[in-house]
Amino acid sequence: LLVGSRRRRQWCRRYSPFLIVGIAILVVQILLGYCFYITATSDDEGYAWINNVHQLGAGRHQSAQSDDEYEEEESAAGLLPPDTFLGFHPPCDITEKDAVSAIRRASTMDCKIQLANVSCLVKEWHLYPHRLPRYCPLREGQEGQHLGCYADRLDRRLFPKLASRNRANKPSRCVGICLRIGYRFAGLQYGTECFCGREEPSPSLRLPVQQCNASCPADSMQTCGGYLTMDVYHTGISSEASVRRVETKLEQPGTAPSGIQVRIAFVLSVSGRALRQVLRLLRTIYSPSHFFYIHVDVRQDYLFRELLWLEERFSNIRLARKRFPTMWGGSSLLHMLLDAMKELLHTSTQWHYLINLSETDYPIKPLKDLEQFLAANMGTNFVKSHGQDTQRFIAKQALDRTFHQCDGRMWRLGPRGLPWGIRLDGGSDWLALHRDFVSYVALGDDPLLRGLKALFAHTLLPAESFFHTTLQNSAFCGTIVDNNLHLVNWKRKQGCKCQYRHVVDWCGCSPNVFRSPDDWIRLRATTDRSLFFARKFEPVLSQHMVDQVEQYLLNVPRTASELLGAQSYWQSTYNVQDTSPPADQARLSAYGALCRLAFKWIQKQHSCSAHFIMVTQATLYFDSDVFKGLLVSYKAKTVRSQQPVEVEAWVKSTDVVEHLQEGRLISLKVGSEFDPKEQLLRNFGGLLGPHSDIVAVHEWGPGSKGDHLEVTFIWQDPMGVSTASTPIQVDASAQVLQHRPTIHQPLAEGVWTLSLLSNGKKLAQTRFAVIGPPRPRGNSTQSNLITADDDAPQLEVVSKFWTVVDACFVSVPSHPTGGAFCDRLDSCQTTSWSSYFPDPKSRVRGFGPR
Repeated sequence: LLVGSRRRRQWCRRYSPFLIVGIAILVVQILLGYCFYITATSDDEGYAWINNVHQLGAGRHQSAQSDDEYEEEESAAGLLPPDTFLGFHPPCDITEKDAVSAIRRASTMDCKIQLANVSCLVKEWHLYPHRLPRYCPLREGQEGQHLGCYADRLDRRLFPKLASRNRANKPSRCVGICLRIGYRFAGLQYGTECFCGREEPSPSLRLPVQQCNASCPADSMQTCGGYLTMDVYHTGISSEASVRRVETKLEQPGTAPSGIQVRIAFVLSVSGRALRQVLRLLRTIYSPSHFFYIHVDVRQDYLFRELLWLEERFSNIRLARKRFPTMWGGSSLLHMLLDAMKELLHTSTQWHYLINLSETDYPIKPLKDLEQFLAANMGTNFVKSHGQDTQRFIAKQALDRTFHQCDGRMWRLGPRGLPWGIRLDGGSDWLALHRDFVSYVALGDDPLLRGLKALFAHTLLPAESFFHTTLQNSAFCGTIVDNNLHLVNWKRKQGCKCQYRHVVDWCGCSPNVFRSPDDWIRLRATTDRSLFFARKFEPVLSQHMVDQVEQYLLNVPRTASELLGAQSYWQSTYNVQDTSPPADQARLSAYGALCRLAFKWIQKQHSCSAHFIMVTQATLYFDSDVFKGLLVSYKAKTVRSQQPVEVEAWVKSTDVVEHLQEGRLISLKVGSEFDPKEQLLRNFGGLLGPHSDIVAVHEWGPGSKGDHLEVTFIWQDPMGVSTASTPIQVDASAQVLQHRPTIHQPLAEGVWTLSLLSNGKKLAQTRFAVIGPPRPRGNSTQSNLITADDDAPQLEVVSKFWTVVDACFVSVPSHPTGGAFCDRLDSCQTTSWSSYFPDPKSRVRGFGPR
């Protein structure tokens, strides 16, 4: 026993130092972990968002998602390179990783300088106001008024919302946090904790103030509750100032005050090339009583040029001359709305409400119902809130980050402090605002407005928060209704695919297009709700859904003449007058080759001769929601007249999928411009050039449980050389997938082959053409003009994939021959597939383009 005891003592003496050191290390680790827990959740202002961004649920009425997908190489920490490499001297030392990344990635010197200047202003606290006034007259108590000390319980918390836990805690900071996120009460507990609540604590829980005896970490002269005791303060927010909910049912409107006839100023912010859908929207909502202000994205001249005639025909329609690049998430959208408001206020004194729409909106109730509803709610401002915790909304919407727009992109420049003293709010940027508030927000000039405009000038998706926040903190805080009169087709699983990463340093969401039977059920369910518009509608995907809305929800009657072209939809994809954006030269080359193909077809089929001059336009043609092909137009000279004639031809691509074995694979197609939200290729014509980002879209039917397929994509260039081989796994579910090969650009011109193999067997093979731009010509002064012989190298390739269906001539009464040059060709104005065929559904009061 003595020997054993001696050995144990020797063992303890030998290893006790190690044991002591180990215990000490453990204690230090525990202390460090506790300190990290207290401080790591703090933002740059010293309070925390308790929920990590990855855990946040997406709001129903917001477009931003998070930066979960933000690439790490884009946020790599580091310093800017020396001035000699930058080409300019930044006004300060920029070390913020997001700012450094943005400046490095910006393509122009002007944008780099702007990003550096904004970053330095943020760093030096010169860009944003520290505190803003709140003018809302609806108050309960004074901001920061102490209610007393109250008892709390772990199993039944006094205030369930833990807003922050940090060493900067003190009453004024906690009150500011709870005010910012819309709570009536702030509670401080255990020194470092800040809670927010909506309901006043029960008087039965009140304790003597001495029981709240924990000193505040940021101010030892003040107390911040205690253990399960809470110091409670007013934030100043009134329950009346909270957003008022509207009934889901559309009640019969009352009598309008003094029999007022409501007049609406519609602001249409449009982009793209959906001219006929814009006109159809105008046709449906037009009334001489209302005013229509149309803003066309400054980067796209086609719609602006094609809509200008409206001003000549209608005195209450005006196109904006001061135009902005209304990119997704950009600060320019807010600038555009504020500028439109100023224009409308100066132009007309007659309107009562302003409603903004886009080309993808469409009414789902008759205009008179909207007029009656607004008359019954005169003075109210309709905005849709985010429908979730404001604290989460701030994080998901990146309101706590600085952004700056330049080079056609919203650049993220790092975190920022938000102004104290105001309530933040946001949601949807589709609005219905009363003239009094529009006048205040557009023409007013007080400290609140100046501060908010400075804040939101560098905010992602500013229009989704600026108007909400201004309403909440101004004299109009009692006029808010949580309804923007819109039904938005949100499908978060499909719509949040970070599809705007090419224009913004953040992940964004976008609504889906109404086109499924389930979507129609949702639309029909709005008949007794105070919803007057819905989005999104796109006739290139489903014109049938627009037809159904008109027939069943709007009860629009159609005469026999209005049935002409009812199932057809035409959308321009190129016009020779286009200057911005610049035309894709490879596509222009393909259009030229297609026109030459049609020219040869006319010579062969109808024995008509003409000399091809140039391509004038190209149009997508749909019938019954099915893409039928391209309509290409060109000018030609004939022997009948010295004045050129114009011809339009219908060309259709041929099926080039081979060896499609029976099994789960349904389709395989190569193209570009894949839309992950709608699961389709936006490049309907399928014309690819050397710089196209090609993608293979493959659709699979369901398999048996556990039926996982290993498939390999093999890409071969026109010389038959394999340029990429990629294996992927397809699970048992029915799905539409995309595969982007890693192939260096420019792609070789000619016919490519894609083979899809599984277990050494070829499931399918498809061919596709890559068409190069026209060869440069020394005497060419206009790159948009594709003329004879420019496309000769492409004609052979195009003829393998496209066939001519029909052709017609464009009737021109002033032409010596009326535009005719071939007795066997019909006039395009009487040819049902032609873009010149009558289209009554896209005419406003009987007027339309061409």
